[in-house]
Amino acid sequence: MEKILDKIPQAFELALQTIFDETRLPLNGLSTYTKPLPVFQLLASIGITGDLKGNLVIAAQAHVARSLAAQLCYTNGITLDSAGDEELAQAAFAEFSNQIAGRAIMNLSPWNLDCNLTPPTIISGVNVSPDFSKQDKELVFQADWTGGQVYLIVAVSAKKSL
Repeated sequence: MEKILDKIPQAFELALQTIFDETRLPLNGLSTYTKPLPVFQLLASIGITGDLKGNLVIAAQAHVARSLAAQLCYTNGITLDSAGDEELAQAAFAEFSNQIAGRAIMNLSPWNLDCNLTPPTIISGVNVSPDFSKQDKELVFQADWTGGQVYLIVAVSAKKSL
């Protein structure tokens, strides 16, 4: 099982880079984040089932998530103008997370892992902090882009060995 878990960081980091590139979001830096996690205002959580079990979470402050969603919508010809567009902004943030999760699972396909994803769940609040202490592998990436920092949190356990 150790070998599968060793493949996780590269697969998810590459997925994050690829989706930023494909959606034309300017990525200024991507690094492994090892400090205690800050608290967030918006999370998009996607469950991973099958040979891997766990979660992928994209987390950001509300203004960063809205800026990211606005940029994603803009590249698709949609303008987020008012506070009434909050539902659309959250849907765009969820879809961004879904694309990263899907690409990461594709990146793991050379190892014949059978994984499925749950639909994104949006969690919002003032001080939201995920806890995945019961998983075998947890990693966090910090993506810096012009709108601020977005965090990719992956926490998984392997149910299959290579």
